[in-house]
Amino acid sequence: MNLPAIAVTILTVLLSAFFVLTSSIKIFAWNKKVFDMQMAFMRKYGLTRQHFFAIGVIEMASAIGLWFTDSWIGPASALALCIVSIGAIGFHLKFDTWTAGIPAFVTACLSGVLIYAYLPSVMALLGT
Repeated sequence: MNLPAIAVTILTVLLSAFFVLTSSIKIFAWNKKVFDMQMAFMRKYGLTRQHFFAIGVIEMASAIGLWFTDSWIGPASALALCIVSIGAIGFHLKFDTWTAGIPAFVTACLSGVLIYAYLPSVMALLGT
């Protein structure tokens, strides 16, 4: 079963908008209130500002990469966002409550749907 192109486009818009916004805060700290709250989580998890920045760079690059649907970049970006989201779920489950991980669970699921949508393209790129 293939997903309709409009569904893939909507998911791409939602995920890229969400991750461009959240990653820009991680990278540039332009929203001090949100940045400080997220940094408090990072410190609780034993992570530093450098980790936080690196996560932001991965998220930003992947959010932009989602738009390259006709190459390996789109599927790889969806996979990267799914992995980052699963990592966030793990940290929330270990250091917080499961409810704190709900946004990461949602982004992991949406990224997973995009990965599924890209499977035919990935198989074609691999020659299988």
